Amino acid sequence: QYHIPSAEAKRSFYAGIVKGAPDVTLTVIPDARHFAMYDQPQAVNSAIADFLSTSARGPRSEPR
Repeated sequence: QYHIPSAEAKRSFYAGIVKGAPDVTLTVIPDARHFAMYDQPQAVNSAIADFLSTSARGPRSEPR
């Protein structure tokens, strides 16, 4: 069982997992557990809207 005590530790943990993956956006939702969409629905909606507005501009890097 994993317990990640702080938002910064959580961000660092997941940043290590996605390191090297192309065009990844990592967003940590504060005060949310496994089902962030139930714990912090407005924050999740905002993060999704931000992602979609950025994605609509096209890929951030050249396709391989």
